[in-house]
Amino acid sequence: GFIYASGGAEANECAIRMARRYTGRYKILSRYRSYHGGTTSTLAMTGDPRTWATDTQITGFVKIPDPFPFSFSWGEDAEKAAKSALLALHEQILMEGPESIAAIFMEAITGSNGWLLPHPSYMQGVRALCDEYGILMIVDEVMCGFGRTGKLFGFMNFPGVVPDMYTFAKGVTGAFMPLSGVGMTDKIFDFYRTNAPAYGSTYSGHPLTVACGYATVKYILDNDIPHRVKQMEPTLAEGLAHIVSKHKSAKQARVIGLAGGIDLAGLEGDSLMHMHQAHPGVAFLRRRLREEGLITLLRGHHMHCTPPLIISESEISTGIEILDKCFGELDDFLEEHK
Repeated sequence: GFIYASGGAEANECAIRMARRYTGRYKILSRYRSYHGGTTSTLAMTGDPRTWATDTQITGFVKIPDPFPFSFSWGEDAEKAAKSALLALHEQILMEGPESIAAIFMEAITGSNGWLLPHPSYMQGVRALCDEYGILMIVDEVMCGFGRTGKLFGFMNFPGVVPDMYTFAKGVTGAFMPLSGVGMTDKIFDFYRTNAPAYGSTYSGHPLTVACGYATVKYILDNDIPHRVKQMEPTLAEGLAHIVSKHKSAKQARVIGLAGGIDLAGLEGDSLMHMHQAHPGVAFLRRRLREEGLITLLRGHHMHCTPPLIISESEISTGIEILDKCFGELDDFLEEHK
């Protein structure tokens, strides 16, 4: 079943309240390198520096270790690293008290913090821990949903992983209209047939936005947009890899489907700055990209590369040419201002 709202943060707020009422528990576990919205609860659930604004205002949200830490590594072997991260999560569940935890809430693939792809065994392990302790697994699909990663939803990249609830926005209407929602298992939805979900939204189920969502999703399915996205992935991945290999200011690129980006680097090869800091090089790159006709999101030390899902190979190549030029200029800018 589904409940509809207007934006991603609203959908996540709804999922938080429904999870707490359904389980009778109050703690929500989420990752540090995450973003879930700008309302008080969703910002508290967020792990990146934007959550600092709510640190003293709200309780019940607990951060868990990431499978991809910023300042250290769980190990070079991806599967062993995922196991270590899961052992740390299990320990935290035991120490927090499983009977107090309503949900583990996470992005299937971290979006706003740099398109971080966990090993499949990590997501499978989270699913297993949730099953073991009666904790709901809730996946935030606001950025990944409706084809962005080459699957209809991000969690579909991890075999056997089906969440108890998932939230969505953005792609459901192609951003033509503000629509979001929460999808859930029949068991949870049936519970709310006779129990109020403790949530309401002014424009929930507005006929115009729902009609737009229906038309968009129908187009996505009829034209197999996720498959097309997967076909475009190598072109984008190869292009961004070329930028990284050529420019000092590009540290690392990550791509899945048409979700990707580049971590910005200083001249010594480390991150240009921390996510909460500003740097003149970012402003310079943003200005030059705009002047060259390429619009994208730069947040902290990460430049997003998330083009329209109907982009062509030639259009991707044009974008890569612009990036190549602008990163070359960023190399010179950093050298001149060191």
